[in-house]
Amino acid sequence: MNSVIYVIFTTLNVCIDVITFLMLIRAVLSWFPAFGESSAVVRFIVGVTEFFISPVRGVMNRFNFVRNFPLDLSFTVTFFLFMILSGFLNFALAALI
Repeated sequence: MNSVIYVIFTTLNVCIDVITFLMLIRAVLSWFPAFGESSAVVRFIVGVTEFFISPVRGVMNRFNFVRNFPLDLSFTVTFFLFMILSGFLNFALAALI
């Protein structure tokens, strides 16, 4: 039973790491307008990451102080949520070993 849980937690942790890495690539690419949305790779990265950022943006837009803020904080909040979730999974994996 522990081996099944270990495989599930490890798979989730790898998925979170991949998504986090794609978010970092998206952040860096946003500084270079020449890469735009015309590239298939950029569209893929935006599509994958937006799937996770969009719900956070929806929740955050319910608050006036966030809605009126000039920067989109949902990206940063999503990134930190993934970091926290990854930390919990790593802690759980260490407890299983």
